[in-house]
Amino acid sequence: MTDVRERLAGISSKSVILVVPSQTQLRHAVAWKVLARWAQEQGREVSVASSDKQIRALARSVRFVLIPAELPSEQRPRTVQNGEGQRKRRGKAS
Repeated sequence: MTDVRERLAGISSKSVILVVPSQTQLRHAVAWKVLARWAQEQGREVSVASSDKQIRALARSVRFVLIPAELPSEQRPRTVQNGEGQRKRRGKAS
C-alpha cells in the first residue's frame, strides 16, 4: 500500500482512478482503510476500477467511487499507434 500512496503522491491531479488487477496483494481491509484516510487527508478523490468482486467490495467499504468493470464499447478509451510506434490514447471528443 505504501507504493500506491507514493505513486498517488507524485500525481498532481486531485482526482485519480486506481486500476486494481485481480492478481493484486491489496486484499486486506486495513490497507484500504489506510489508503482512504490518506486520500481524505490529501484532498484526493479516488475511484477504483477492478473486475474482482472482493476488491470492489473493499473499495466500496471505504466509500471509494467504483468505476464499472466493463464500459460500453463507445465509452472505452481507444489506443492507437502513432507514427513512431508508440501508443497513445484517443477518446471521444467532448
